[in-house]
Amino acid sequence: MYIKFEKREEGRRFTYFPKEREINGEKVLHTDKCVFATLSDGVKVGEKNGRPIWENDNWQATFCGKAYQKALTLQEKDRISVTEMNVRNVYVRNIKKSFPQIMVTDFDIISQEAHAISEDGYMQEGAELPFD
Repeated sequence: MYIKFEKREEGRRFTYFPKEREINGEKVLHTDKCVFATLSDGVKVGEKNGRPIWENDNWQATFCGKAYQKALTLQEKDRISVTEMNVRNVYVRNIKKSFPQIMVTDFDIISQEAHAISEDGYMQEGAELPFD
């Protein structure tokens, strides 16, 4: 499923974690065309004593195309807003398991200064993030 946000500021927000992949017996963080990562996003799943309860969703991701050069500059735990992506759910028949994946083709880096998740799940100026 291809997704492109019409307004860049409405992109899907994630925390970036570099991820090694094994290619031809060698563990690499990137090739000359793709950067590999895990993307994590916080999802509000409820409340307890008036405080939000959060869970993290994690996605395997590949940065390619116009996202490739920018992705090479990312550091662990950088916040990004994905503005263009292709989402797939790859099924491996011999082990009978699905692996959701995101191919990121464009994104913006979010300033680490003073961002937080609001009660309705959107980024908001203010306090620190509720998860690392």
